Amino acid sequence: MAGRPPAGAATLLIRHGASQSARADGPFPLVNGQGDPGLATEGRQQAEQVCARLAGERVDAVYVTPLRRTHQSAAPLALALGVEPVVEDGLREVHLGEWEGGAFRRMVAENAPEAQRM
Repeated sequence: MAGRPPAGAATLLIRHGASQSARADGPFPLVNGQGDPGLATEGRQQAEQVCARLAGERVDAVYVTPLRRTHQSAAPLALALGVEPVVEDGLREVHLGEWEGGAFRRMVAENAPEAQRM
């Protein structure tokens, strides 16, 4: 990450909210080879709940990945705290290769043999 926190600082990792479902009509757009769906309605509600829980806490920095769902998840809290989220390219999710863009979700939903073996 871009610098080290001071000694004794706590780090809190918050996963992004629920993202949009895979679409049958095509894959999600990709960012650096990874699927980039936005948040679903439920995910936006989750982001607001995190904001409500943490808005009164001292938070010095908010880091996000280049992916849209992390920006959308952090936005309510960052706005409430008056901080600008810092994009950290090193924060990554698992790369699913050719299953990126929503293919993995479709295979799991369809109970595909490849997903079962995984």
